[in-house]
Amino acid sequence: MYDAGSKGKIRETEKNIIAAERRTIVYSLCSHNGKLYDAGHYRKIFETKNNKIVVEREDYLAALCTLNGKLYDAGEYGIVETETGKRIVENKTIRAMCSISSELVKQILERRNA
Repeated sequence: MYDAGSKGKIRETEKNIIAAERRTIVYSLCSHNGKLYDAGHYRKIFETKNNKIVVEREDYLAALCTLNGKLYDAGEYGIVETETGKRIVENKTIRAMCSISSELVKQILERRNA
């Protein structure tokens, strides 16, 4: 498990080891395809452990989420498929995202239609 906060430090929680540092607030961490990613007020998504910049956005990044093998980022600009830059939601402020399994979606829809 990893955690981060307003001081820009990303820590390996149980060992209390600093994995990376950013200049400003870290808003989101996401594990995707075996790698840890971070995003925040610094308007970039980093592959955390090697400090590689994956993408830069015009505004801060509020959330990261992985779904069906794809990484998504969100913020004041909506939701974007990170790798391709494809806009999924536009002109809507997004502060948080969470993926759920297709089985859970099916159960929710079945209850709604019952």
